[in-house]
Amino acid sequence: MPFTQNFNYCMEQKKYTAYKFAKIIGASNQGVLNWQSGECIPYPKTRQKIADHFGITLAELDGDELPVLPEKGAKKSALDPKTEGVSPTVQELFDFIDTATDAELNGLLRYAQFLMSKR
Repeated sequence: MPFTQNFNYCMEQKKYTAYKFAKIIGASNQGVLNWQSGECIPYPKTRQKIADHFGITLAELDGDELPVLPEKGAKKSALDPKTEGVSPTVQELFDFIDTATDAELNGLLRYAQFLMSKR
């Protein structure tokens, strides 16, 4: 099954556990384990979210060949519709979030909650 093979390859390249990846994309740990085993595949919207996270296209994720993951810090060649036209500050924040550890994300979230409480 192309998706399962390509998904597992991407997970191995990024050294993600099922638990960590589930937290990153907002899925259940069991769901990610099921995708890895080939028991089921995620819905198209979720597969697109997975592909976006790894910096590849949905066609590459679902394709017959292993995807070529972009180098760390490399930008996608096509504009991402979610970040197209955003300010440089917002783009920098998106880039940080994409590469941050769980501990860094938790710290960022606590700080954001603090700032929102001051409004």
